[in-house]
Amino acid sequence: MRHLSLIFGSVSFSMNNKVYNKVMVKNIRTKDDLQSLIDNEAQEDLHLDFKCSDSLAKSDGKKKEISKDVSAFANSDGGTIIYGIVEANHKATELDDGVSGTDITKEWLEQVISSTVTPKIDELEIIPIPRDNGKFNYIVHIPRSERSPHQSFLDKRFYKRYNFQSVPMEQYEIMDIINRRSTPDLTIKLPEKEFRLSYTVEGGNQRSQIVQISPTITNLSNTLVEYCSITLYIDNRIEVKEPREIVLLSKKSHLS
Repeated sequence: MRHLSLIFGSVSFSMNNKVYNKVMVKNIRTKDDLQSLIDNEAQEDLHLDFKCSDSLAKSDGKKKEISKDVSAFANSDGGTIIYGIVEANHKATELDDGVSGTDITKEWLEQVISSTVTPKIDELEIIPIPRDNGKFNYIVHIPRSERSPHQSFLDKRFYKRYNFQSVPMEQYEIMDIINRRSTPDLTIKLPEKEFRLSYTVEGGNQRSQIVQISPTITNLSNTLVEYCSITLYIDNRIEVKEPREIVLLSKKSHLS
């Protein structure tokens, strides 16, 4: 008996954790939702950043940090900043007391971002979360921007997300982001489970199994795509029968 297997599309735990965090934070509306991040030990990553509430203050230094962090997310892949969570080793550990809703309002935060980040970030969302003590925590959802690169107006620099930080961009990175507007940006993803292609030879009889692989191609740019191709590598121990045919299940002029 001979048994061969080929595994496609295994997704790492870190990828699952990233998606899990993004799903969680996108639906946050209450203090209990914030507490769930702490209970689940949500971890900072490229798309999620925890800040203490005292990061929201009216000093020029604090405004500069807000501008830097928000523009970095817009220039990268988007993400969420939560003001009001204390972190240790990049994991959510506790809620702080929040900030005064009289001094730090949603309108004030909107004004700081709009006046210190250029060009303006479309579809940015700010969610105030009231606390029992009369104070507030704030959540800022920043989309991946098609108008990037965005500049922090206070220091005339461009930033990006790198690991858990907002760091200055190199010139070539700025030019690469500018090219988002004029060139397609395709990504490919296999379903988040393993596919096994196998056959068994037993008593001279060959048994084969046909496995359908359905990758998803996403165009992250606004530029239309007419054609794309996928190269699939298969273990040379597995015999591929004629005809070698690819079936087009759907045809769209604009990949989305």
